[in-house]
Amino acid sequence: MTPSKQCPPVSATRTLFHLLTLLLILGLAAPSLARECAFSETKLRSQSDVDEFQLNFLTQTPWVRCTVLVGSLVVEQEPGAGDDFEDPITSLAGLDDIVEVRGQLAIVGNPRLESLEGLENLRRVDGRFGVAHNRALKNLDALSALELVTDLNVGFNRELTNLDGLTGLRLDPDVDHSLVIEGNPRLQSVAGLAGLRGELRWLWITSNDQLDSFAGFEGIT
Repeated sequence: MTPSKQCPPVSATRTLFHLLTLLLILGLAAPSLARECAFSETKLRSQSDVDEFQLNFLTQTPWVRCTVLVGSLVVEQEPGAGDDFEDPITSLAGLDDIVEVRGQLAIVGNPRLESLEGLENLRRVDGRFGVAHNRALKNLDALSALELVTDLNVGFNRELTNLDGLTGLRLDPDVDHSLVIEGNPRLQSVAGLAGLRGELRWLWITSNDQLDSFAGFEGIT
């Protein structure tokens, strides 16, 4: 006699169905939740470091991504590595989850980096944001979502011609802001800063050889 197959009780089946539905909903909704990652300072010295940053620091659970960094993040190719460095930083795509940095953000000393693509979601830096000594960097277009920076330093990027990517940047009257634009020999326009209105604690613009107009600073006092 063939034994009859036992089917799970209806109540158990329904419970399992509801559990699977809940897990699916959480899996779809969780990536939109902002989570904080706290650390003192992190330095990314190679393209592999940038690519693995999401895995090492941003993934808190299988579904939830960390978007708010509490600490300082420095993206700088290994100092002294030279042009023949085997793993140069050429892309910031590994940082595309970042929405806010509460600390310093520095993109400096990356000779092969041509754009800041990967930072399209960045909206706020509560601290110093430095973009400097990136000799192949052509524009700041990927920063179009950036709204607030305490201190901004754009310096010594020899291929940079404009600041159009900063059109969304605003001044917070409750924050002491500073702005430094220095040593960008091909910079021809600062019109991308026309949205700034208010008072700066410190403004320093020097050694930008092709910059012959300050149109864009009309709202700054």
